[in-house]
Amino acid sequence: MDNQPAFPIFIHSLFRAGSTYIFNVFRRSESGYWCYQEPLNERLIEKANRPGGLQVGVEGANEILRHPELEKPHTYEFHVVASELVRYFHQDFPYDLYFASGKDELANLTTYFNALRNAAQGRPVYQCCRTAGRVQYLKEIFSGVHIFLWRNPWDQWWSYKKDHYFDSRNLFISGARNLPDFLRALKKELKIPEFPNVNPAVKHAYFSNRFLDPDSNYRLFYALWCHAMLEAMPQSDLSISIDELTLSNTNRDETSGKLEHLGVDGLDFTDCAVPIAGYGESDGNFFLAAEDHVHGLLMSHGYSAEQLSGLIQLSKERRLSVIDTSIPENFAIRDAMHVREYLRQTEAKLSEMQTMLFNERANVVARSRQA
Repeated sequence: MDNQPAFPIFIHSLFRAGSTYIFNVFRRSESGYWCYQEPLNERLIEKANRPGGLQVGVEGANEILRHPELEKPHTYEFHVVASELVRYFHQDFPYDLYFASGKDELANLTTYFNALRNAAQGRPVYQCCRTAGRVQYLKEIFSGVHIFLWRNPWDQWWSYKKDHYFDSRNLFISGARNLPDFLRALKKELKIPEFPNVNPAVKHAYFSNRFLDPDSNYRLFYALWCHAMLEAMPQSDLSISIDELTLSNTNRDETSGKLEHLGVDGLDFTDCAVPIAGYGESDGNFFLAAEDHVHGLLMSHGYSAEQLSGLIQLSKERRLSVIDTSIPENFAIRDAMHVREYLRQTEAKLSEMQTMLFNERANVVARSRQA
């Protein structure tokens, strides 16, 4: 492994943190990178089993998800290793093993990443949205350079709303093995069911179609965001805030310099432009109450005040960034805030109706068993 010409590069992030942009920065570089986007995406197998499926993009996806325009489909690099992908990829990689850390339970994952590395036609870059719980393991096994990419949670959470897929993936992660104690406690609070010894299709159907109410939804998202900040960021060689990369030319220069120091060069961030919204009072009240609750769970399940100080400071900064919408010139922020209120109310009503339906079905089943 270590006699390869160059160590691999891992980019770790959650969904909707600007990872496709960073992936494209590496891919368009002339420094010889071979970029695998989302190597733990559960949909890779489906594409790999279709002739030419890895070399075809999804029509309209860039426009819907506001991804940068790519010269080649995002799965293009996998086509050279399609047979190995089908052979070595396991369906428990993306979510069931999200928090796994043992060499035995992750042996298959090691084999898979080695296959990708050996097939790479350049320095391998893995852009990952499902590895935040396994950075330490991947760093120990593969060495290389590990980059942690993050985004402010308010914009990131709203970006999840572009496709229910992203919200549902958080539910899948909540069903992982080795769930941290604070997440187990939150899962119980949110009444997310366990699925022991059932057909995996039942679990998949539930998580894929379940809509949590907005408060529960944000608590789960923010808990996973905090976990990544507490566990993945410290294990990485460099952390990049996509917001700062958007806002500051100085930050772009500093980031390029730090990457070059790590042996990663030829990257151009000058066109970084992730959307950054302004938020009003009701936005802040909604987010900050959930964040305080998650901080309390973290504190009561093993994390110290010192460990949480950075998260709490960031939350305070977001509190201070809330805009006074009573000021007339802030009418655009006020109107956007009211739209977000309406969207949260709609999502809450959808969740309520779905819960009522689930309860009614459960009552029907119970009555039929009693008959």
